[in-house]
Amino acid sequence: MKKCIIFLVMFFQALFLSAQPNISPSLSNSLKKALSEAKTDSTKTLILAKLAHCYTSINFDSAAYFGRMGLKLAKNIGYANGQMLCAIPLGFVLQRTNKGNEGLEVLLNAKRICEKYNNPLILVRILTNLNGSYLNKDNQLALKYIKEAKVLHEKHNIPETFNFINLNMGGTYAAVGLPDSAEKYLNRAYQLESIIAPSGYQTSTTYYLAEYYTKVKKPKQAIKYYKESIDYATKHDITYTLPRAYLGLSNLFKANNQLDSAIFYAKQSFNGGPNSPYYLTTVFNAATSLSGLYEQKNNSMQAYKYLKKASIFKDSLYNIDKSREFDRISYNEQTRLMQIQKKIELENVEYKNRLRLYLLLVVLLGLSFLAFILYRNNKEKLKTNLHLEKTLSTLKSTQAQLIQSEKLASLGELTAGIAHEIQNPLNFVNNFSEVSIELSKELSGALRQRGIESNSEEGELVSDLIQNQEKIHHHGKRASSIVKGMLEHSRNSTGGKEFTDINALVDEYLRLTYHGLRAKDKSFNSDFKTDFDESLPKIEIIPQDFGRVLLNLINNAFYATKGVKNPLVEVKTKRAKNGVVISVKDNGSGMSEVTKAKIFQPFFTTKPTGEGTGLGLSLAYDIVTKGHGGTIEVESVEGKGTTFIIKLPII
Repeated sequence: MKKCIIFLVMFFQALFLSAQPNISPSLSNSLKKALSEAKTDSTKTLILAKLAHCYTSINFDSAAYFGRMGLKLAKNIGYANGQMLCAIPLGFVLQRTNKGNEGLEVLLNAKRICEKYNNPLILVRILTNLNGSYLNKDNQLALKYIKEAKVLHEKHNIPETFNFINLNMGGTYAAVGLPDSAEKYLNRAYQLESIIAPSGYQTSTTYYLAEYYTKVKKPKQAIKYYKESIDYATKHDITYTLPRAYLGLSNLFKANNQLDSAIFYAKQSFNGGPNSPYYLTTVFNAATSLSGLYEQKNNSMQAYKYLKKASIFKDSLYNIDKSREFDRISYNEQTRLMQIQKKIELENVEYKNRLRLYLLLVVLLGLSFLAFILYRNNKEKLKTNLHLEKTLSTLKSTQAQLIQSEKLASLGELTAGIAHEIQNPLNFVNNFSEVSIELSKELSGALRQRGIESNSEEGELVSDLIQNQEKIHHHGKRASSIVKGMLEHSRNSTGGKEFTDINALVDEYLRLTYHGLRAKDKSFNSDFKTDFDESLPKIEIIPQDFGRVLLNLINNAFYATKGVKNPLVEVKTKRAKNGVVISVKDNGSGMSEVTKAKIFQPFFTTKPTGEGTGLGLSLAYDIVTKGHGGTIEVESVEGKGTTFIIKLPII
């Protein structure tokens, strides 16, 4: 049974969306017999839809009857496909029996169902019917619907819909005043109809082509297509389309002053077609035209006859207007009831939404509580991890200090041995070289007393001897300085850490270095400036050791400014996150990248021989990093100056 229903659905859809058929008595009887024998409501719905569709071409009342019956049955059983199939012919005939509002609602509801169940084949046909509903009422909206239908047709490649899409596109473009586009689509529909089996659409295609050529004042083409429309309508027994084509021919002959032909076709229009409201307007126009034509031919009796008939049809049209008003009120009431129903449905939806919201809130509260528990546990773990990391860092620092202490102790013992072994010979070298210098000077004085000049051979020998002894004495002193520096580098500080005012310490060593250089070298000339952060807290350092670092950095900075125009040394302190920053900047000659890479290596120096041991910055690095847990960095640009930056943590 289920397979049978599916087959019937597919079969009736194919028939329903194909060309508009004419209905024979045998087909009508067979469909009615099938309706009486149908076992299921869904099968009955499909048969009613087919009956409604077949009667659209010959009897609007029957079409509306079967359409309403099928739609009601489909709604009762919740059969969406049946609702859509019944809505199309019902909407079609309601639009043509002056119940446009109801027909529009039927079609719009079918459109919503069709979109919900995603049936593009039926949706294209619904959209084309909506296009017809709005044509000559809201042409822009009509154009919108037919364009949507065209897009769907092309997207899903639906050949069954091709001819009436072209037909409706042509009619719509004619209505909106685009004649070129109208002619293009109407001719395309006409050509398609000429190569496929004849159908009911041919009478409409040729009629709209005739109307188009009438508007663009091409009467020969218009007459040709009016006659073709009449032939197709007669052949397929589509009587409701005949009067409009006959009236179109009559108007053409009337415009050409061919009164007899105009009267002949106007009578055909007046006498032909079914007795329906859709036909009455055409009949009224035909009667009015006949009255005028007979008046032109001075046949007052016939003119009066058709004028009287036009008056009768006018009264009928007036009654139709009253019927339209009734339909409008009925439609508004239905709309109001639908709005009430929608309101009830909306309230039900809101109630369900509230229930969902409450459930969601309960779930969210549960998740929030769970998240709080997880967050608290995670926070405890983080605190524990931080404590463990801090303990591990302290252990590593202590281990490094112990290793360094062992190294320094070993180096101290080695240095003490070196000092013991080397210092005594150096003392002898220094002492005896100093004595030898004095003896050589006395010898030089004695030679001058005997009249031997300094430029004589003996005088030059004594002078060379003095110079050699002075060099021996100079380099002996240098060797002693190197040994002394090694001892300082390897010796552990005997002082302990204490809370110290960094600003005061930096200021003290800056001024001590400056005045010391002024006293040692009269040619020394440099300016300095300070920028101290007064909000700095006291921090724990070894003042003597850190003073040695400051002394070395400031001394190097002043040394670097020699020969520079407007020499300047800047010393700054500032508070940083969890620490203190001290910077010593000069505007000297700067350093290359190669020099910067080696600057903290022991025994590396850029000073001339005899002026530096190369241990000062190495010692400063160890004091800052190993002794105080800080960092020391250098920034330098050749020709612009150098900045040393010390960062000490606040413990």
